[in-house]
Amino acid sequence: MEQYTLEDIKNQKKQKIAQARYEAEMAGVTLEDGTIIATDRESQAALANAALIAKDNPDYTINWKAKNGWITLNAQQIIELVTIVREHVQTCFDKEKALNDAIDNATTIEELNSISWNNT
Repeated sequence: MEQYTLEDIKNQKKQKIAQARYEAEMAGVTLEDGTIIATDRESQAALANAALIAKDNPDYTINWKAKNGWITLNAQQIIELVTIVREHVQTCFDKEKALNDAIDNATTIEELNSISWNNT
């Protein structure tokens, strides 16, 4: 029977937390009006590129395919949307870091077992 050290279990836990963060990051965001915006890496990049143009051109507009239909965004809305998406992504990474810190500080298997993505 293979024995795992506390460090082995910590590394496994960190891998599970990283996967949970990735899934949360990719899950999308729902705006106040019910529009669901994809937050996969490709969508993040496309929105960031649109925001670069929108910052220089206040008349810029785009048609964007949300998960539940098309929306038209003006320059200000593009920048606001990029901010919302960026905050969502950063919140996911901040949570992962906090959980990794808790994992690093755990001294028992019981402490490690109490740490999970869904418990915070």
